[in-house]
Order: sequence, then C-alpha cells, then structure tokens
Amino acid sequence: MAEGQEREYNGVLSGKNVEAIVKMANDGIVAIEDGIIAYSNPAFCEMLDVTTKEVIGRPFEDYLDPTAKHMYTENIEAFDFGESGRPSFRVRLLDSKRHVVNAEMSTSDFIFNGKPAILAIVRDISEQVALEASLEASEARYRTLYDSSPIAYFTLSRRGIIQDVNTAAETLLGYDTSDMLRRNISSLTTGKERGRRSADQIVSEVLQGKTVRDVEMRMLHSDGSTIWVSITASPLSVPDEPPRIGFMALDINRRKMAELKEKEERERANLYLDVITHDLSNVNQTLLFTIGLIDQSLDVPPEIQQLIRESNWNIDRATRMVTNLRIIWELEKHPPEKERKDPVECINHAIQSVRDTFRWKQIDVDCEMEKGEFEIAGNRFLRHVFLNVLTNSVLFTEGDNVEIEIVASSQSDMVRIECMDYGKGIPDSLKESIFNRNSSEQQMVGRGLGLTLARMVINDLGGRIWAEDRVDGDHTKGASIVITLPQWVEEAELPCGRSKCVIFYESDHCLFCEPTKETLFGLIRELGITERFVEVINVDDPSVVIDEDELPMLPMIRICEDELTGFVGEDRIRMSLMRLLMKECYPGAA
Repeated sequence: MAEGQEREYNGVLSGKNVEAIVKMANDGIVAIEDGIIAYSNPAFCEMLDVTTKEVIGRPFEDYLDPTAKHMYTENIEAFDFGESGRPSFRVRLLDSKRHVVNAEMSTSDFIFNGKPAILAIVRDISEQVALEASLEASEARYRTLYDSSPIAYFTLSRRGIIQDVNTAAETLLGYDTSDMLRRNISSLTTGKERGRRSADQIVSEVLQGKTVRDVEMRMLHSDGSTIWVSITASPLSVPDEPPRIGFMALDINRRKMAELKEKEERERANLYLDVITHDLSNVNQTLLFTIGLIDQSLDVPPEIQQLIRESNWNIDRATRMVTNLRIIWELEKHPPEKERKDPVECINHAIQSVRDTFRWKQIDVDCEMEKGEFEIAGNRFLRHVFLNVLTNSVLFTEGDNVEIEIVASSQSDMVRIECMDYGKGIPDSLKESIFNRNSSEQQMVGRGLGLTLARMVINDLGGRIWAEDRVDGDHTKGASIVITLPQWVEEAELPCGRSKCVIFYESDHCLFCEPTKETLFGLIRELGITERFVEVINVDDPSVVIDEDELPMLPMIRICEDELTGFVGEDRIRMSLMRLLMKECYPGAA
C-alpha cells in the first residue's frame, strides 16, 4: 500500500487498534474504490493464495470467476449507496492457481479518500458449498429411491399428519399426493381397539422410540374398498428438523385374501365334517340296532347269520372311522386339557370294546400292569389310542384266537407301555408310514385312521409311539407297538401366590396381539420354559371377568413382576424371561 493511501485508510479506521483487529479477522476484508482493491487484510490474501502487494491496485473483478461475474455485478448494482441492512450474497472467486473459491460476501458503503467506496467482508464457504452439493445429491438419490420403491412410503409428523408420500402410496390407495398430504394417517386406515384406530396405536408406539414391524392391518382405498397391508414404522431423525415417523405399507392383499378364502373353506369343510360325522353316527347306530333285532328275533340260516355278522362288523368299522375322524378334527381345533390318567383303566376299557366288536374271536390279553401302579399325563382321547392299537392287533392276526401281551415300565419321568401281538407283523418299510395316513404306500390301504389318530394324541401329550418287531429282527413273528408317555406331575403351587409365571392378555381386535404372542411363545420354547406355567387370557371371552383399569393397553404380558404392554420387542421380552429364570421362586429353578 502506498504511504499516502495507508495514512488515509488509517484515518478512516480511526486508529491503529481498529486496523490490528481487521488484520486479525478470520474473514477476508477488502476496501474497493471505483472497482479497484484499495485495501486487503491477510485473511483475504490467504484465501486467494496471493500477497498484499499483488492485490492492492488490481480490479476486484480480476478475482471473480468469469462464468459467475454477473452474480457480483447484479447484487452490487441493486444496492443504493448508504443502504443499511444489505443481505449477503454468494460469489465465485479465483485464487492464484485459478481454482474456484466459493465465498459469501457482505458489503457496506463508506467514504474513502473523499470518494465513495465499498467495504466487503468475504467468508470462504467452499466446504459448506461442497457439503450442500453432497447433501443435494444424497437427497436426489433418496428421492429417486423413495419415488421408485414398490413399497408405499408415508412420512408422518409426530401427530400422524402425512407430510410426504411416494408414487407407490398413490398406486396403493388410489389417491393423488395432494389428496393425502395434511391428512391424518388414521383417516386412511380401518379398525379400532378400545376406541383407538390401528394407525394411532402404531404412531403411539413409535413415539416411544420403538420400531413396529410386520403388523397386518387394513387401509382404505379411494373407491371405498379396503386393502390388507403389512406395516413397518420407525422414528425418523433429521438434524435441525422436528422428529418424524417413517410409515411403510407393503401390499399383502392378494395373500391375505387367499388366506381368508382358505380359512372360509376350512371352516366350511369343518362344518360339513361335523354334520356328516354326526349324521353318520346316528345312521350307524340305527343300523346296528336294527340288525341286532333281526339277529335275535328271527330264526335265520347260518349263511344269513354270517352275512349279518359281516354287516354288523362293517357298520361298526364305519362307526369307528367316523369317531376317529371326529377326534382328529377336535385335536387340531381344540386340543383337550391334560389330566391325570391310570393307563390300566384306559386299557381295560379298550379291551372290552375290542371284545364287543370281534365277538366271534377269542381275544386273550395279558396285561402285566396293576391298577394304580402308574399315573400318566393323558386326556379324554387316550383310551382311543389303546383301542386302535388293540384293534390293529386283532385285525392282522389270522384265525379266531388272538393273543396280546401288554407290559409297562418306568423310565425316568416317562412310562413305557408295550403292546405285543402274534400276528403278521409289520415290515421295516412300513414301520413309520403306518402312523401317517397320508402315506402313498399301497400297503397302507385298509389300515384306516386308527394309528394316525394314536400318533396325534400321543404327540400332543408329549410322548412317542413307534413300531418294533416282537421278536427282534423277524417281523413275521408279530408286532410290538411301543408308547411312551410322561408321568403325571402335580402342578407346583407358586410361592408368590400367582396362578402362573407368565400371563398373556389378548383380544380378538388387538392389532399387536398376534405378532407379540408369536414372539413370546417362540422365546418360551427357545428358553425351555414349561408352558404349564404360562396362561393366555382373551379379554373378549364372556367367561373372563377383568377390570379394564387393570389393562392399560393390549397386548399385555405379565412375567412375574414385570408388565409389558403394547408392541413389545423381542429383546425386552427375552430380558424379562431371563430375569424370571434366574429367580429362586421359579418352579423350574434348580
């Protein structure tokens, strides 16, 4: 700077202290007189990688990017001299290597050397511009993914107001974007639980910091129909913006309608089965009664008596098939409660039934069990297991003399019961398939549903059933049907006074009940918790009396002293179950 200019500038700055401050500033400061740089502080020179000597006296426009020079010119010309409160604007400068330096410029007017001049504060914002460009590119990519996604996306406010949607959301619900924005998401959903719409429940859960996954519900289409969707929702956190909610809806309408159709067909088939089995049982009983009267009241020839006996047998066989079919249906729909059983009572009942059915045969059963010797976990269908096992032994023993041996033994916490006969036996190739009526083996024809029913009942009780050779290695010497069943264990009283360690409260109209229940019972099985310590209570059951104040929100899980409500994640349930297992009062504790 020339000596005269420096003296005049110092006068303008009113002292060396002010000039020292200007030189220490991090932002560039320049004085521009008639477009010529009259002063520059070190920060401006460093910004452009030049010296003070190189800058002073040169036109300011020499340091402007020619492609963006108009940005500076237009802004400067738009300001009136002496105008206060001027907004800052952006310029593109060039450093000594002709690299672009993005800068933000604030200007004000002052008198320099008796002439009007511009005092400019220049801040390097190259990093900020680069970040903005990167953010814009990222937002563009996100927007592309957002709009092109086949999954419907809704961006919601904390109150559930729709702030943004993608193209898939328009396609899913048939609304234009403008018709959905600023609406509450609950207005596009159906279904209520205790006065709250399904979507409101999801929003409430997400506001607690939870991520809701795979919740099935229905949304409303613009034509008035409903569409089944699978919802996943989670909190969205964007810096310097209010918290929002990401709400994704996957179209599962086709699958759900197929499931509902299958359910309807299954219920219809069950209805037909119920009617048919009931009516067939009545018909069979009438036929048996009529044939019995004919047999007793008429003097019929021996050949006719043989026909009557065969007819009687076939009707009885049909009755047994109908009974087995009904039991299988009940097992699948409403499994019976386990109860204490004496196997000898069940076996004696089965022996008498078999003798009544095969009256023309001499059936000798040697049962080496004493009444009261064993107590097992059974149910009301257990006697049908032994009836079907004994019936098969009689059917596949040639001749009219049938010998059956039954032995039992205690094995740890199980009771092993073995029924041995002297019939045709069971080849190794059929030892598994005889318990599965769905087998395609031709040899299965004629065996009916009896052993399939036996397997289902035994499995439901926690036991096993299988076939062996009576004489090891020679199936022609007869078969041995082996059954193992758990010994009866009295349910221990909980020291805490509660009826169960885990109680799950559900409702038929609860949005989160089914997925939470699946998670709970999956963890119960994984951790080896005995299900007799678990109870499920449906609050919609008229026989259940519960104070609604006790249930702030469904589903609710009581695990000992812990109470978990709403959509509960797997980790929270697992931690609560682990705490239960570690308690000294837990009945399963060592």
